[in-house]
Amino acid sequence: MDAATRRRIFEPFFDMLHPNPETYAKWAAELTPILDKLGLAK
Repeated sequence: MDAATRRRIFEPFFDMLHPNPETYAKWAAELTPILDKLGLAK
């Protein structure tokens, strides 16, 4: 894997493991309707 590909893959993760705030917001926007439908949202 070249450096450019590695940067693109890990860009959403500030330490290559934990998502950054922008990524968390994207995940929340995508998962909230699904969790609501399943009755699992807060």
